[in-house]
Amino acid sequence: FISLDNLNEAHYVCALMNSAPFNFAVQSHTQKSGKSFAQPNVLTHIRIPKFDPANTVHQDLSGLSQNAHYATEIGDLVGIKELEQRIDELAA
Repeated sequence: FISLDNLNEAHYVCALMNSAPFNFAVQSHTQKSGKSFAQPNVLTHIRIPKFDPANTVHQDLSGLSQNAHYATEIGDLVGIKELEQRIDELAA
């Protein structure tokens, strides 16, 4: 679990943790077919920059995550794909 201060920060972290760059880092850190995948200590090895509300990239990631949650809620598969691609670009 990660302690966060507000909804925008939570969505920022959510966007990063669901991005392709983060997934790549997790896979690079863990053993394939091992039991260490997705364990909480992975966050001690993969850096997530602290949320900065003045940083436009952080704000954009938060907004994209919120939009992705809504797109999932309404079943907009095309929209989800586009949002995920944009999140991956910003996360990189």
